[in-house]
Amino acid sequence: MGLDMYLIRVPRGTDTSPDTFFDIGEEVAYWRKANEIHKWFVDRVQDGVDDCGIHNEVTMEDISNLHNTCKNIINGVKLIPGKVTTRYRVVDGKWEPEYREGLVVDDVSLCEQILPRQSGFFFGGSEYDEFYMDDIKRTAEICERLIKEIDPNKDALYYSSSW
Repeated sequence: MGLDMYLIRVPRGTDTSPDTFFDIGEEVAYWRKANEIHKWFVDRVQDGVDDCGIHNEVTMEDISNLHNTCKNIINGVKLIPGKVTTRYRVVDGKWEPEYREGLVVDDVSLCEQILPRQSGFFFGGSEYDEFYMDDIKRTAEICERLIKEIDPNKDALYYSSSW
């Protein structure tokens, strides 16, 4: 269980009804528990509606904006040594985090301002650490690839999630 996220490419002019969407579409990007990326799509593409549905088209302008946002985080924050949450376990009937030495964002203000984490049922971590930065770097790479590969005259992109 957990937050699974997809970008689906669909040829323009095809039926994109929920009954046929995944039969005709091609998965071009996948994330797992990258809740800050999910929040970005919900806020900017799904008009704030977080219901695992398929909403508006993800334009190439959206992809470019997400890429720029990720690059701003990558270039604007620094990772420093610190404690990283690895998992949670039940201790005396309460959920307690387990930690290991790792890397954390030194000043989270930029992250919180332009690409904040989102908590949710099985949405993954809420800390700003090396795992957050891995999501951001991977998303920047995905955006770069899509900018090169997608012809917006031939294909449309749609965001989908499930948990």
